[in-house]
Amino acid sequence: MCSVPETSQTKSNKDITNSQGGFVKNQTGLKSEVSEDPVNLAWVGPEFVSYEKNKLWFVYVTLVCFLLSVLIYIFFRDVITIIVVLVLGSVFALYGARKPEDIHYAVTNTGFSIGAKNYLYSEFRMFNILEEGEFISVEFIPLKRFSVSAGIYFKKDMQDKILSVLNNKLPYEHQAPNFIDNFAKRIKF
Repeated sequence: MCSVPETSQTKSNKDITNSQGGFVKNQTGLKSEVSEDPVNLAWVGPEFVSYEKNKLWFVYVTLVCFLLSVLIYIFFRDVITIIVVLVLGSVFALYGARKPEDIHYAVTNTGFSIGAKNYLYSEFRMFNILEEGEFISVEFIPLKRFSVSAGIYFKKDMQDKILSVLNNKLPYEHQAPNFIDNFAKRIKF
């Protein structure tokens, strides 16, 4: 990797970070995002909860795709739809075989981060807690109707520490898992 030597001009355009990792006033006098908020909790966890899938799981996916294809052929005689079902079944099996990556999570007084993406509590109206195997999942429900929710995953032994921070910032509202969550858990997806 090649590095460019630092000159006085490149130094003046850079932001100087404080000890908490936030930005302070740069040397040009322009103010960048200031985050004087120290990280309350940081940990590494999975990006999603994954269930162990044996060969029988993949056999079931194959059988369901095959049976669905046969039914489509019997009722509609449409080859393109059969191809679409087989491709979607293959994608479903490949995605089901994917293992979660470990990503960094952090919870602070002003927000939380998932990997490199930072969120403010003010973007969310509440949070919900779900127990998923050996992990706890916290789902943040956004204020905007069509925004995507965000979720963090952590081990059960960290629950008290993380929830003590979250309870001070957002209301907790228990919501039962929806149909898709229940279905995904049932088929161990």
